[in-house]
Amino acid sequence: MTLAVDVLHYAPEFRVLINGTVLAAEISKTIKSIQLDQELNTLNDFSFVVQDEIYEGQFKWLGNPLFKYGNNVSIMLGYANRLVHMLEGKMQNISAQFFDGTAPTFTVEGSDNAYKTLTNNSAAEEFTNLTDSQIAQRVAGNAHLLPVVERTTIRRAAVTKQGGTSYFAFLQEIAKRNSFEVRISGRELHFGSGNRPVGV
Repeated sequence: MTLAVDVLHYAPEFRVLINGTVLAAEISKTIKSIQLDQELNTLNDFSFVVQDEIYEGQFKWLGNPLFKYGNNVSIMLGYANRLVHMLEGKMQNISAQFFDGTAPTFTVEGSDNAYKTLTNNSAAEEFTNLTDSQIAQRVAGNAHLLPVVERTTIRRAAVTKQGGTSYFAFLQEIAKRNSFEVRISGRELHFGSGNRPVGV
């Protein structure tokens, strides 16, 4: 059997946003590679390599305000304009590699905000008149994660996350009383047993 395939529909694509703005094509074409390191319940890291240019004796992109420590980064990957939001983090390191006779490349590295938001100790917060699944959904939303949540039905008058504890530990507590588990996978926060339909 012979199949005709339009390869344009299967060419990998990416989109990088810095401080909420999509990189212009002129800049995007200088990105040589993107790497994402994502594991279950761990800090998600990213890096991308930029091929710089020399313009009027100066580096065109190295030192540009776009590539600055602390800038927000969003990365989307996919095929044929079907891009999936993979990561939202901050630039934490920029290192240049110099070669004789050519413009340098530099690597931008950072990590995802969501894991830190959920696992760092934080102030107390009270949740009122919500089910446990609705609490999980709200926490996921505040961390800019997609909630994958199994529905619970008991509405709680008040549930308090204690100060000096993390939201992840808090979710583990309320998951335990439902015989659920909590996990962070990529851009998703999972709250449930895995055996029931999701939905809140």
